[in-house]
Amino acid sequence: MKHSSASVKASNVAVDPVRELVRVLKPLANPERAVPMKAYLRNQFAFLGIGTEERRRLCFAVDHPSDPLALFDEADALFAKREREYHYCACDVLAKHFRSKKYVADLEKIQQILLKRCEHLITTNSWWDTVDTLAPKTAGAILRGHPNELDKWTRRWISSNNIWLQRSAIIIQLHYKADTVAEVLFDRILQRANSKEFFVQKGAGWALREYAKTDPSAVVSFVTANPQLSALTKREAMK
Repeated sequence: MKHSSASVKASNVAVDPVRELVRVLKPLANPERAVPMKAYLRNQFAFLGIGTEERRRLCFAVDHPSDPLALFDEADALFAKREREYHYCACDVLAKHFRSKKYVADLEKIQQILLKRCEHLITTNSWWDTVDTLAPKTAGAILRGHPNELDKWTRRWISSNNIWLQRSAIIIQLHYKADTVAEVLFDRILQRANSKEFFVQKGAGWALREYAKTDPSAVVSFVTANPQLSALTKREAMK
């Protein structure tokens, strides 16, 4: 059964967005398609079996709160559901909201609360597929232009025993380009240079490769000066 964006919008006035997402997504469940989707993530999560394009179309057709705290309440409720598509919806909605300068400009008063909410989601049902959206596109958007807070929160996360917070501390500036605080990026990577965790090593290489698009000489110098970096990090950085 297909749902058009118009029909979802029309039925969505004063409706709980979580219930509405369940209403429009659940009937489209495809158990056969869900099998390889589940296997791709090492059978850690259940799936409805809905493709990315269709899921996003329906997700963005639903009305979501404009208040950031209410939006995190919605995200928490979605992350409490079994199927991964609901977690993806939460990540996509947050990323879209915090991409808007209209909202980011008013966040300073509640920045600490929002970052704690980000931290909670990063450590809930954690795997690279959600963390790699939450860290750079939500937490990163909230911290952009706030170097002191960026330093504080990434220190907190890189010092954690949670590998997903460690990865988040490293990839949080992924989309900053010329706004990248290089000393923070490099220091966080060095703090976990001896990590044996694949996702930490690869995250470091990914972050360096992205920054190399802005300042290639700085990345080459950093990698050359730090032989303790893992082979995976170096390989990813120098691609």
